[in-house]
Amino acid sequence: VTDEGYSRTSHPYIFHLVQAKLWQSTVSTNGGVYYPPTYDLDGFTHGTANPDKLLVVANHFYREVDGDWLCLRMTLESLKRSGVEVVFEGTAPVKQNAPQTSDLL
Repeated sequence: VTDEGYSRTSHPYIFHLVQAKLWQSTVSTNGGVYYPPTYDLDGFTHGTANPDKLLVVANHFYREVDGDWLCLRMTLESLKRSGVEVVFEGTAPVKQNAPQTSDLL
């Protein structure tokens, strides 16, 4: 999770953008365990605690991607209970712009 100046009181959630088709497929076929398409390259899942950054990210990386998107909203507590380690750091580059395409789903 990246977010400079993270404040738990001003930003109580962690957000992650996911293509609706990919999320629905994951929930129905993968036991509900989700890894984004760039996970193997990046080694982690990108997210932010600042919802204002979501539109900037979506427009930068995914403007040309057709289809619906979902915004996952999580808490530090829910991620911890799931065994997910959350690390807040400066903005990290995405190694590949790799949204799922309709022919892969």
